[in-house]
Amino acid sequence: MTRKRQFTREQYTTAARLIVQTEGAHNLSFQAVSVRLGASRGAITHNFPTKRHLVVAMIEDTLARAATIIEAEIAKTPDSNNPVFTGFIRAIADPSGQLIQLWKGMFNAGIMEDPPLTDLYTGFYERYWQRITAEVKDPVRAIIIWAALEGLELYEVYYQTPFTKEQRNAALQKLLEDAVHV
Repeated sequence: MTRKRQFTREQYTTAARLIVQTEGAHNLSFQAVSVRLGASRGAITHNFPTKRHLVVAMIEDTLARAATIIEAEIAKTPDSNNPVFTGFIRAIADPSGQLIQLWKGMFNAGIMEDPPLTDLYTGFYERYWQRITAEVKDPVRAIIIWAALEGLELYEVYYQTPFTKEQRNAALQKLLEDAVHV
């Protein structure tokens, strides 16, 4: 008798995230995760009794990965002006698009749940905002820079961007320069 392959919670949430990122949040289901991993539906529901549980775990895993990326950027220049703010911006502005790819589809997956799971994102951003406001001199200017950055990010995640890569990179560089002096 062959032993069934065991999967970790992280493997399930990674499979779910990849489905959301490549096929869209509307295609996330236990069946889709089962097919992607070659796992039984029962094994998935043993770890996640409902799809909502899976989506919450997937978003929490994604936010933890995002925090790791952001914290690595913050750690690169701990003694600079506004290290949290500039590290946050550098992580999002990274030309490799690592953070943007990680985010892709996650918000959609959260808002498709009933009730929406937006509190997970709110808490994540609030924690960074508290750290940023503790270090910057002008929080209003920081909001403007953050909002511009989020706008550029949204173009990358959800739309066909009207900007060339060079224009986007130049705008990101300007935002980063401004963030140092906020």
